Amino acid sequence: MAKPTTGWQAAGRDRFRPVIETMGLSPGDRLLEIGCGNGVSVEMICKACPAANITAIDRSTKMTERAVERNRAHVETGRARILTAPLVGLRLEERFGKIFAVNVNVFWMKPARELEVVRRLLAPRGTLYLFYQPPAGSSVIELQKKLRRNLEAARFSVAGEHEISASAIVTSCTQAKAG
Repeated sequence: MAKPTTGWQAAGRDRFRPVIETMGLSPGDRLLEIGCGNGVSVEMICKACPAANITAIDRSTKMTERAVERNRAHVETGRARILTAPLVGLRLEERFGKIFAVNVNVFWMKPARELEVVRRLLAPRGTLYLFYQPPAGSSVIELQKKLRRNLEAARFSVAGEHEISASAIVTSCTQAKAG
């Protein structure tokens, strides 16, 4: 029997809806989510585009256990793979056309090692999507400047920066390509 949806769970879906819409999913897409938490976006991606495959990682065993439970059917069919692993040191052979992270702080802090891993995992012509809700006291513009500086220092080219507003939540999206 399905558990009833709480207000917090609905807010999570509202937060991820514009993320998924921005990435423009297509059949055959191979996605990597960095910092999947409890798997809300994995669930939404599998429902929105049944022919896409997603690998999701998180450092927290507790979060990946929740993500697997939430997405058990997608994991069992092979459409979703959820791993407990840090990004640095991640050993995957495949390449991903879309790599994304939502509110993963390392990318606006000191991401040199993490961006090296992203470069290795990103397919040719693939896109990195970084989504953030700016921390209290910060602006979207400040956050985008930090991201741009970090991405360019790691030899990525910024392909787009914009704000997304949904349910009174302002989110920054920075898109980058490996240069």
